[in-house]
Amino acid sequence: MPTTPGLHPVQLQELWVEQVDAARRHRTQEDPTEATLAIPRAVLVKGATAREFRCRLQVNTQVPISDEEIWTAKVTIVGRFGSSIDLTPVQARSFARDSALYVMWPFARAHLAQLGMLAGLEPPHLPLIVRPGGVRVPSRRGPKSP
Repeated sequence: MPTTPGLHPVQLQELWVEQVDAARRHRTQEDPTEATLAIPRAVLVKGATAREFRCRLQVNTQVPISDEEIWTAKVTIVGRFGSSIDLTPVQARSFARDSALYVMWPFARAHLAQLGMLAGLEPPHLPLIVRPGGVRVPSRRGPKSP
């Protein structure tokens, strides 16, 4: 993967849905009374190399429909990332922990929204997640002349 000035050295190359579950069922006492959305951090999938690794993101939601029914949905997506520079295992884990969520969330969000719409429901507010402060990519050019 060649380095392009201004681009982060790690880029999403492929993304797929690993699992989608959605169900309308009777509520239990343990179910929430309000809509919930759980978005954990993405995790690194075993088998990373210096230039390629995969991250997995699983998102869960529960939406009460009535006093007796609830709708639950789970979407698990996997992204394959490539790097234009060699990454150590620590760097790959760091990217998965700190950045992969921001790259992969729009895809999981779209799946949840579509599932809710097809079920005739309005899923909980699905936030836009933006990385605070953006990402600075150091220039590969030499120092500036005075």
